[in-house]
Amino acid sequence: MLLPTFATHVARAASKAARIRRDIDGNASIAATTGNIAVKVDFQEDDTDEYPAMDNGFPSAIRSNGAWEAFLPAKAVVDLPKTLGNPQKSYRPILRNIVIDEHSANGVVKTAAVGSTTTAQASLTTIDGTFPDLESVIPTEAPATTVHVNPFLLKMVLDTACKMLDKNADPCVTIEIRPDGVPIVIRAAVGDGRGNMIAVVMPLVLKDGAP
Repeated sequence: MLLPTFATHVARAASKAARIRRDIDGNASIAATTGNIAVKVDFQEDDTDEYPAMDNGFPSAIRSNGAWEAFLPAKAVVDLPKTLGNPQKSYRPILRNIVIDEHSANGVVKTAAVGSTTTAQASLTTIDGTFPDLESVIPTEAPATTVHVNPFLLKMVLDTACKMLDKNADPCVTIEIRPDGVPIVIRAAVGDGRGNMIAVVMPLVLKDGAP
């Protein structure tokens, strides 16, 4: 498998393991959960035939036939780009992938990335167990309303709230969403209940046809 380096960030949402898989229909994904949150990214795999040959004895036939999955330590997945020499900085798009040997055995998954002069490798020990069926908890009914928002602005507001909330005292924010381009309102009782925060984030107006 060729795992895009950007997708390794998904593992930040895991309490223990990240699941990397390709289903029987060829759909590739990486998912993580803590039990309270779950994050999944479906991605289009690049063609393994376009990836350069690797040295140091790393196998050339990295892809198995049919479905494949592995549960890997979350922190190790997050650290993979750094461990393998930061392939996300490559000038060639095909090299911005992490190579995963699907034929790995004995509870160890081999990974690699081709750099400018050599091939970096790392072996990750798999985690036994089962992974929650994330697809079963994703709502399928139509949403009451939708809103598009700049995630960096939303993060700025939530980070600000988090600085004033006690994480050990059931922290909570209330998010109010209204239709027709009305600003998103975020409220929270902060400072041990001695203050009340209110923030607004302007929704994005997307061009016609945007998702």
